[in-house]
Formats: sequence, structure tokens, C-alpha cells
Amino acid sequence: MKTTITILSLLFIFGSVKGQSTAPEEYQTALNEKLEDIFSTSIIPGISASVYFKDMGEWSGVAGISYDEVAIDTNMLFGMASNTKLFTAVICLKMASHGYFTLEDPISMWIPDFQYVDPNITVKQLLQHNSGLNDFINNTDLFPGQILTNPTKIWTPEETLAYILEPITTPEDGIYYSNANYVLAAMVLESATGLKYNDLLRDSIFEPLGLKDIFIDGFEEINLEMAHPFLFGTDYSETSRTALGTITWAAGAIVTKPSTLTKWYDEVFNQSFLDQDILNQIMDFVEWPEDPEMKMMGLGLYQLNINDRLYYGHGGRTIGYSSYTLFDVENGNSINVATNEFLSDALTIAVALAEKSNELSNTETNVKDLEEEISFYPNPVSHYLTIGKHDHLDIYNAEGKKVLSSNGRSTLSTKSLSAGIYYLKIQKDQKINTHKLVVNH
Repeated sequence: MKTTITILSLLFIFGSVKGQSTAPEEYQTALNEKLEDIFSTSIIPGISASVYFKDMGEWSGVAGISYDEVAIDTNMLFGMASNTKLFTAVICLKMASHGYFTLEDPISMWIPDFQYVDPNITVKQLLQHNSGLNDFINNTDLFPGQILTNPTKIWTPEETLAYILEPITTPEDGIYYSNANYVLAAMVLESATGLKYNDLLRDSIFEPLGLKDIFIDGFEEINLEMAHPFLFGTDYSETSRTALGTITWAAGAIVTKPSTLTKWYDEVFNQSFLDQDILNQIMDFVEWPEDPEMKMMGLGLYQLNINDRLYYGHGGRTIGYSSYTLFDVENGNSINVATNEFLSDALTIAVALAEKSNELSNTETNVKDLEEEISFYPNPVSHYLTIGKHDHLDIYNAEGKKVLSSNGRSTLSTKSLSAGIYYLKIQKDQKINTHKLVVNH
């Protein structure tokens, strides 16, 4: 007897949809064990981490405490500091691509003069730290001086830039990392577009990508729990972060959790969020000979070669937090580590998790088991669906219309499908199974 299942009944059978798939159980177990090993030899209060496996789902894990006996959990937020810079570079490039300004514009076209700031510096020189500008962070009267003595003050960019010291060098005379570059770049962005930096991030990046639980510190109310921040062992959770956030702004004010940043990197490097021209520009790496880690500098992004493995990424330190995000160029995995101690080495932890993730990604038996167990992946899917052994497959939209078919192919392109809910009817050995599929470009 043949059983017919309607699309309407499938909605009741499958229930709600998760926006993000989880990595295989064996991956999660291995990474949890690795994180515990790392934590057991550290003096860090707490660690939160995420790995977004390309087309294989996400793992999040934690170890340690937020404070006292309160454990860190995966939903707690951290100050991500200079991980903000890739967001700033991307929104600048997006607006430049729409014709509001060009990367070769001198900043004098858009903003007034400031002491120690050469008006002929270009927007690209700002984004690539090739302007020669000193950093207001180097002025101890401001950082940590004003941040700790007057923590509730709301700073304007103009007030912050008044604390810049004399230039380190002239423009185009080498890389010197300066947070002032990104404050100035955001000022150009606002002047050229007539829109607020914070609104541009939300409207053009956060909301289109569904990036959840992400805030701009000092400018927005953070209504979720943050891990307590420690600086040299002192808990600063009772100290307002308004001054810190409004001073660092486009250079370092993002607050979120690790899984949000790994999804962000996956969208940038594995999906189609950015035009190829913008992607090429952020990856226009130049040498940075003075850097002790021998990184190369792009726009809001580093290129790192660690243990003969190539990564793109960026790190950040702020009062009470240290973090690092990596993208493994070879396997497409994204990794973020955040800790609640300024002095901790988030990069070393991120590399250890990246290497473990690569080991898991390259384990053929795990991939084989995954295909046999779930028969198709990833789910949600962006561009290509991998299907285990089958005779025939049909994909139906929510109205019950057949939109794609496959006769035994192991890979099926879903690029032609709009984002939404679909249903797979998979036939193998005269047996038919029906599954829910989420397409999320």
C-alpha cells in the first residue's frame, strides 16, 4: 500500500527550523576534550570557543568560569575588540562599491583636519594601517587613564583623535598598526554616506546575515549576559564600558559570542555575501616586516602562516577580554576563541583548535559515517548538497511544487533555490524517505 504525505502534514511532522546546523557528535566530543586539555594547563578564568566547519555545522564549547563559581556558557558575550575591524573594512568597501567614495580619496575630501593627521592619507591607507599614524591607545592619559577614571563618559571621535601622538612615519612608508586609522575611516564613511556607522553595520551586515546577539559597546544597550572581564586578575564587571566602547568605536567596540564570529567568517569566505572584487580587496596583503608573528596585512584582516598552515584572521584585546578569529584557507573552517582575561593568548588556543578541527575534517571514516547516518548534508545548505547513495531524489518547495531532481548524483547545486524551507524525497532500493531541508544563502 502506497502512503501519501502532503506538504502540509510535513510541516507538523518536522516542527520548527534551526537556523544553524551542529557539527557531528564525534567532532563535538573531540573538540570538547581538546578545550578541556587546553584549559587545564592555563590560568585563564574562562574560555568560550566556536568552530564552524565548512558545510558540516558548528561546534561551541566552554571551559572555566565567568566569576566566582558561575560557569562560562556558550551564550555569554565577550568584548571582541579589534575583531571589529573586518566589519569596518567590509562596510567601507561595500559603500565604496556603491559609489559614495573611493579608496584612493584623500581623507581631506570628507573630514576636517586633525593634529598629527596628514590630510592626504587615503582611505585605503587607513584600512591597511599604512598611514603612518600613531595610536591614541599609546597615550596613557586616555588609555587606560580616562577609561577607568571616567568610565561613563560618552566620547566623540573628535575628542578621541585629540589624543593621537606624533606620527610614527609617513604614509606608504610601512605598516604601523593604529586604532586611529579605523576611527578616521568610519568618520569618512559617515560623511560620504550621510548615514551612521552603527546603522550601516546593522542594516547591511548584521541583519542580512542573521547575525544574532551582537552589539556595539557604548552605543547600544547590551541586554544579554557578558562574561565578567578580568584585567591582571581584577574583575571589572562593575565598571561601565561606555567610555571604552565610544573611544574604540569602529576600531574595537563589537561585543558578541564566538559562534557569531565564526558564522561571520564563514559568510565572508565560503558563501556569496561579498562580491569577489571586495573579497580581493580585503585580501590585498602586504608585508609587515616588523611584526613578530610575520603576519601580512590586508584590509581588516591578517594573513598568518603558522606551523606551515595558512590562515586569514584577526585578534583583539580590550579591558578584560582577549579573542582571535581564524579562517583555515585549506579546509574552509572558521575558528574563534574568546577569553575573559586581557593577558591570555587567544591566538595559541585558536591555532590548537584549528589544528584539531583540520584533523577531524580529514578523517575519512568520520565523513563516511556521517553520510551513512544522515544521508545528506549540510542542512541548512547554501550552495551544494551532498547526498549519500541513492537512486533518485526530488526537492519540493513549501507549496508542493517539484523544483529540483537528481538521478543518483552525489552533489546537487542548490544555487537556483531561494532561501526557505524545502522537502527532499529520497528513493533508494525502492524505499522512499522524506526529509526537511533549509536553504539559507
